[in-house]
Amino acid sequence: MNTKTIIFAALGLLLGLWLGARWSGQHAAPGQDARDGPCAGGAAPDYWAAPMDPSFRRDQPGKSPMGMDLIPVCATGTDGEADVVISSAVEQNLGVRTAAVTRAHLNPQITGVGSVTYDEQSLRMIHARAEGWVEQLNVESEGAAVRGGETLYALFAPKLVAAAAEYLSAERAGRAGIAQAAKQRLLALGYDDAQVRALRESDQAGQRLLRRAPTDAVVTMLGVREGQFVAPGTHIMTLASLRKVWVVVDVLERDASIVTVGQKVRAEVSSWPGRAWSGQVDYVYPSLDPRTRTLRLRLVLDNADAALRPNMFARVTISAPDAEETLVVPRSAVIRGAQGDRVVLALGAGRYRVVAVRAGRVDAGQVQILQGLEAGAQVVVDGQFLIDSEANVDAEALRLNAEPRRPEVARGQARAVIHDLAPGQIELAHEPIRPLGESGIQMPAMRMKFELDPQLAALGLLPGQSVHVIIENPEAGRYVVTQVHVLDDGKLPDAGPQP
Repeated sequence: MNTKTIIFAALGLLLGLWLGARWSGQHAAPGQDARDGPCAGGAAPDYWAAPMDPSFRRDQPGKSPMGMDLIPVCATGTDGEADVVISSAVEQNLGVRTAAVTRAHLNPQITGVGSVTYDEQSLRMIHARAEGWVEQLNVESEGAAVRGGETLYALFAPKLVAAAAEYLSAERAGRAGIAQAAKQRLLALGYDDAQVRALRESDQAGQRLLRRAPTDAVVTMLGVREGQFVAPGTHIMTLASLRKVWVVVDVLERDASIVTVGQKVRAEVSSWPGRAWSGQVDYVYPSLDPRTRTLRLRLVLDNADAALRPNMFARVTISAPDAEETLVVPRSAVIRGAQGDRVVLALGAGRYRVVAVRAGRVDAGQVQILQGLEAGAQVVVDGQFLIDSEANVDAEALRLNAEPRRPEVARGQARAVIHDLAPGQIELAHEPIRPLGESGIQMPAMRMKFELDPQLAALGLLPGQSVHVIIENPEAGRYVVTQVHVLDDGKLPDAGPQP
């Protein structure tokens, strides 16, 4: 090799190094060394995205349409497990927190609000069996309390006087057959066995039949007044005992499988602060309420001092039986969506993966995981909603058995408080809806009714819950809530008037 060849080779090498450095500098973020990128190992990100709108992408740092700093989205490299890779600085900005998947015993305490009512098995309906006139009515009005054995009213009935005289005549004559027939007539007309015995012992037919209260009771219905003429079948009054009362309470559909007859219950009422009543589940109704999707239970409580009164509201806690040890995660880790439940799994070094799970019961801030996770795994409990949104942008990276969303559908997200629920509908007091995508939904804070995706009906949502929602606008005038994430950070203030 001659001197000229060596010189040309050196010049070519220098030129290549200069061009490579120039190309790297052009593709590095302004003010940033290409070897000092925000991703692992100082690598440059694939692109920069808006933190609240992952579909807004740029090749360099800048501001989002909402004025927020763009965040770097790093390449997954050769790691095929991660759906999203972010830097430690971005993790801090998003406030990402994780918790371990653990095994624990779920002992759910089912709570609900019920209404006190009379024990219907204690109801006694009193009707006239013979025509006559009500005399000496000792019940003044509905709600009056009566003692067992106390006279309720006297009935003057000519047929009763004649039947009593016939019975006594047969008894005096020793005509047993006729006396027995006369006794049966008296019983049919309203006498009881004790009154027949008293009639035989006194050997004198009275002019009036006295009706007495069988037990201590309350008059819940009074249908006559003193001096009124009554015919057979007239409903005179209804009595009910307060020694025991029923509490009818509704529980969520998700708790239907763990509620059984005989479970212990505890009830409290605001009228008696600090006092509690113990009882048990007496009956589980066979059907759910079609509007509220709740299951009705009947509880029986002792009420010897009559402190519990019908139509009082009672706060009820039902102790479910101990469950077997199972996998659990914090409730805030689970993202509820129309296509199913999922969590964001933390793989370490800024790598995250969205995992579909099958959730079970909820107990004291924990959710049972029936499928999709293993004990010891780390799940994101704060900041996961934004990570999940970023993973959803790239349908090929999303590891869920769900159809990728259609890019032509306008979408938005917002925090909100549930005000009301109806079949296929949810009313939200929401913060301003932030768009997802360049043509996403934008809406000021207000209180508004939305359609609810049918697959979200079984999530056990309740009025008053603070939630993070994804809303889609598939066609003009339609706004559908397709994803719901229940938050544990309290309620939002009222978001504005209802339009």
